[in-house]
Amino acid sequence: MQSVDVRVFKGDEADPIAVTTTDAEGLFAVALPDGEYRMEVSAPAFATFIETVRVGAGMEPRPVTLAVDVVREEIDVDTEREELSVAYTSMSLTSQRLSGDALLDLPDNEEDVAMYLLMLAGADTTGDLEADVLSSFIIDGFDNGRLPSLDQIAQIIVDPNSLSADGGGPRIEIVTRPGTYDLELRVAVKLP
Repeated sequence: MQSVDVRVFKGDEADPIAVTTTDAEGLFAVALPDGEYRMEVSAPAFATFIETVRVGAGMEPRPVTLAVDVVREEIDVDTEREELSVAYTSMSLTSQRLSGDALLDLPDNEEDVAMYLLMLAGADTTGDLEADVLSSFIIDGFDNGRLPSLDQIAQIIVDPNSLSADGGGPRIEIVTRPGTYDLELRVAVKLP
């Protein structure tokens, strides 16, 4: 690895007596008198390698292996609050995003688009396209809407392994372009 930092210390001293970086081949050289030294090798995203080495005439190169650094995160929980909120991402590791040019490759027919997305999600289709769309599609955060036309869609997220609380299986989330989609509301009026 190139540009890895190397610091050499004498005994337990806090200040290094030599500082260098590795070359394009991952090698470094430091001229030191015979003796025992502490060598620290560090690079971004790797744990610092520390080793005590004995320097003497005819010393062979020493291979150093850097381990990936461990990332730690602390979370403070406020137990005084009465409300609880959980932030989550709607994208899982198994989901696929379709946007831009990928949307242009979709079929023109609304039924064909719906069937393609259902197959991509691995959904079990009932044969009733409207029921399948109602059970698997979320459009702008709402279910029970109609499938928008392709020119109204900004992005489609297909998640075959939805971790929703209702255990509803695959989820297809459609995000429309601003101002291009009107949510279809169905209102039943009961007269006295």
